Amino acid sequence: MIIGESCDAIEVALQTLGAFRVLTSAELNTPIGLIDMSNLERAERNQIAYRKPQTLGELLFNYWD
Repeated sequence: MIIGESCDAIEVALQTLGAFRVLTSAELNTPIGLIDMSNLERAERNQIAYRKPQTLGELLFNYWD
């Protein structure tokens, strides 16, 4: 199996479940300053300010946990 085909199959399976949405590379590379974080708790916003992720992808797949 080719790796790309494997990823495509996983994406299709996740979309079929309807519980997940696979983010695109462009979405993951969205600058953090453009993201509405008003629904986050103060502690979460404080961690973002402290850790300073640059993109949504860095925030979601953080290295500090």
